[in-house]
Amino acid sequence: MVGQSSLIPTVTGAPMYHAATLAPLVGGDVLAAFCAGTAERDPDVGIYYSRFNRVARAWSRPEVLVDNPGVSEGNPVLGRWVARETGNG
Repeated sequence: MVGQSSLIPTVTGAPMYHAATLAPLVGGDVLAAFCAGTAERDPDVGIYYSRFNRVARAWSRPEVLVDNPGVSEGNPVLGRWVARETGNG
């Protein structure tokens, strides 16, 4: 079951979650990556992602992006690689 806050979907069974990053996608959709687990810094905290479909006006079911057993994952950051700023483009 997918719950939803005012901005991002919730992860069932994870009382703590917060959005650390959002990124616009081509076509107007938005990608969110966020932490979820029992509590901040607990070893069950993983990083999840979900995509907001602008046409359907709905978030996809959260999917695990990173979840190393026994490790509290940190805050994710989404961004674009800007080649011209790095001299690679």
